Amino acid sequence: GLVIMAVLVAFYSVCEPFEPVYPSHTLVDEYDYVIVGGGTAGSVIAHRLAEKANTSILVIEAGRHDYDHSIRIPVASVSLLDSDKNLVWNYRTVPQVNSAQGFLNSRMTLPLGKVLGGSSSIGDMIYGRGNVADFASWGANWTWDNLLPYFLRNEKALDIDSSQYHSTEGNLPVSRGEEECELSMAFSGAAQELGLKHVDYTSKDQLGVSQSLFTMMGGERWSAARTFLEPALNRRYKVHMTTSSVASKILFSGNRAVQVVFNQDGVNVAVRARKEIILTGGAIETPKLLMLSGIGPADELAKFKVPVVVDLPVGQGLKDPLKLWLRYKSDKEISVTRDKLTSARSFLEYYFSKTGIWSETLQSQTTLFLILRRTDRVGPMLTLTCSVQLLFQTRQRFSE
Repeated sequence: GLVIMAVLVAFYSVCEPFEPVYPSHTLVDEYDYVIVGGGTAGSVIAHRLAEKANTSILVIEAGRHDYDHSIRIPVASVSLLDSDKNLVWNYRTVPQVNSAQGFLNSRMTLPLGKVLGGSSSIGDMIYGRGNVADFASWGANWTWDNLLPYFLRNEKALDIDSSQYHSTEGNLPVSRGEEECELSMAFSGAAQELGLKHVDYTSKDQLGVSQSLFTMMGGERWSAARTFLEPALNRRYKVHMTTSSVASKILFSGNRAVQVVFNQDGVNVAVRARKEIILTGGAIETPKLLMLSGIGPADELAKFKVPVVVDLPVGQGLKDPLKLWLRYKSDKEISVTRDKLTSARSFLEYYFSKTGIWSETLQSQTTLFLILRRTDRVGPMLTLTCSVQLLFQTRQRFSE
């Protein structure tokens, strides 16, 4: 199924080639702001800074451009983690002690986006905001309530009931993607029969069942690069970008970060920042760059003979939930099957009108948040709380 899908997407690419949307620039030696990482955060920050007049910005991205129909076509997202596409950082954890015991050598894979737009270009397109408790643990200025205006500023709700939790004035398209199918509605109904509320999981009260929201519009994915970076690069202000450029070190003048060194085509290039260097390389690449530059735990840096600039607990506290699949067979052919997906009708529907199966995410139409508690009555009272997100998906695996 994946092979047939890849052939169809390739044929679509020939029929409807990409028009270059990013202007070509000659890099200069100095900018007001240097942003390291053209992923989700980097794209948004570049967009906001570009609103300031007479501001020069350089975005340094380790991955390649996002001229790939597999990124734009929602149904093709299942193929984006393929290593042959070179769109991901294929990180692997060290052997784990308390988790990943069912994995080979107790190691998990962490596929993060290595392309303009970062993981917003390769992920499932599911729109979410995080849990209130997570924000509260970050400190007084990072509460959910304080950040809500920024979420609303970014959001362009398309087919969502108006409420205090959604806005139609922003840039990022947020929609339901497609109508819930019979199986998804049955799952939602069953959850409510068990006493769970029907909620908007992007609100403060996530506990319950919701229809999933997606960053889609017009039958296509809208990544952070497409939504925020592309308009910034096409503004009259001075915003430059370099791809396939891996940052290797930050240079300091005293305690001030002044230059970024990156490698492009085997050549090291240094660029100076007049105002700020902003690191948006993600949860792994950002601490890695900091530590290569001498900012991190002194004992760890000493192991690799990296001179210490600042002794800080960099690279600690990563939390990444594990996604597990539970598969069930339906006695009705309601879900998306391989034959439907690879049919000529599906291809033509999408080619001519951006509708049909190819315009659907094939991801989880229904989202359920639960809190599980277990009380251990042997010895001292012990309560373990675990937050669980269930994603209900209705499609046939392509390998079948």
